[in-house]
Amino acid sequence: MIRPRTPPRIRLFQDPVNEHQRQRFAPALRRLSDDAELLQGMAALVVDDASRIVDRFGEAIQSRDFDDLAYAAHQLKGMLSTFETGPPVLYLQEIIDAARKGDHVSVRRRFDAIQPALRRLIDELVKLQNSS
Repeated sequence: MIRPRTPPRIRLFQDPVNEHQRQRFAPALRRLSDDAELLQGMAALVVDDASRIVDRFGEAIQSRDFDDLAYAAHQLKGMLSTFETGPPVLYLQEIIDAARKGDHVSVRRRFDAIQPALRRLIDELVKLQNSS
């Protein structure tokens, strides 16, 4: 029995994300029923606030404002978990827990360890927001 070939998937519109972004954010796209436009729109909503919150961490760490640290980490975790559920977002919970305990050393160490990865993720979201 000869089976008919499945026709290639035809897109009637230009995909708002490139192939690298589609692979990078594949889990997020699956959670959003492969709606790349929605993912792109959500990135646009998140990038400015996420960058400001990461910047605010440094000030809160210096002033040892543990309530603000825990709140900021919780906000950031909520914003970024749409796009990434593993590291570095996963490690924000450790910062939340350490801040609630008033453990300045652990907060600083954990934040210093994940800050570069957070910045890279936010940079990727800026590119996602600007792609079309």
